[in-house]
Amino acid sequence: MEVMTVTRAALGSSTHDSLRMQSKTLFGNRDRLEVVVAIARAESDAVNAADLAYLLGLPNNRIRAQLQALASVGLLEAMPRDGSGRIWFIRRQSGFWTACVELSDAWERERARLHA
Repeated sequence: MEVMTVTRAALGSSTHDSLRMQSKTLFGNRDRLEVVVAIARAESDAVNAADLAYLLGLPNNRIRAQLQALASVGLLEAMPRDGSGRIWFIRRQSGFWTACVELSDAWERERARLHA
């Protein structure tokens, strides 16, 4: 399985709190939108909780809960265990990913405009 490659720069530290507040309002969960945006921006369609936890600075169990929720509605597909100790998920094609990135980017631009 290809290792997910995204840098921490994909989500600036100033974006985290704002994005988490928006996520709580939209999804009822502070982590969901941040996790979705990281998945959408990943170079590979294959993601796992450990890599995302490192990237986002969130506990693995919180990331895993988001991955399982996204898989339960068909946005991710859980792969059979491969012996690596990690559970890999494959991102399925959906406009949801693009919509969430666009929302996140728009909110960040608005936040920057208001703080300029």
